Amino acid sequence: MMNTLNLSKTCIPTLWSIQFADRIIALAALLLFFPLISCIYLYLKVMNKTKLERVYIHGTDNLVGLYQFPYQGWTHQLPVIINIIKGDIGLLGDEVHFSFEPKPVLFCRPGLVSISSMQRRIGIDFEDSLPSLRKAYSSLWNYLLALVRVTINSALTSNKTSQAERISLFGLSLHNATMNGMLNLIVSKAKTPAKSLTQFAFVNADCLNKAYTDSQYHRELNNCEAIFADGIGARIACRWLGVGLKANLNGTDMPGRDRTLLKKLNYSAMP
Repeated sequence: MMNTLNLSKTCIPTLWSIQFADRIIALAALLLFFPLISCIYLYLKVMNKTKLERVYIHGTDNLVGLYQFPYQGWTHQLPVIINIIKGDIGLLGDEVHFSFEPKPVLFCRPGLVSISSMQRRIGIDFEDSLPSLRKAYSSLWNYLLALVRVTINSALTSNKTSQAERISLFGLSLHNATMNGMLNLIVSKAKTPAKSLTQFAFVNADCLNKAYTDSQYHRELNNCEAIFADGIGARIACRWLGVGLKANLNGTDMPGRDRTLLKKLNYSAMP
């Protein structure tokens, strides 16, 4: 019989082993950062300032008060370790929604990090995060793997996106668009009669490296109607330039979406 803690009838059950692992990791983090937390706390006390404050978020049933220091900076959220030890939130869970926001439908307890935020960072927020969340909570091993994956993603990517329509990378002009923006562009070209084939390209890190060394391939790409960035490698390269991609536009994500859109407009797509 599975030993679980049901937080809500609509929530994914949380295994006791996952909660135990969260507390062990949080306790280790508390021991690691305890000197720093103590110094900050004593400084605020000596300066006669508010030592801790609570920011309220939506929990699965009630509001949850997260502890934090009353200033901005990478250390101001260190006291949230206490909330993890108490079991208020998990290391990995549903996305955090503050109390002043409309109450969302939470599929599991809130987490310090979430799969949906990871998908937004890598530009695939159009995909449903629930199946991945269910898989992560199916066993302790899957949970730890998902936690590591989301943590590495957070370190390598950024929430910032650029509003620029074009991004120049290795001499290629990348079209910076959302999934819907890309589909609308393709459909608009399909509706416009053309004497020759209209080409679109999806480039990943390997394609970018090849274009850098192969001048003919480079010219062929730039002759396309639009070049879309595909994959974490292209996203990281754009981040190094100080710009963020709006979405990860992978051709394999298109078939169901573009065929649905084309069907509504009485157009057809090749299988």
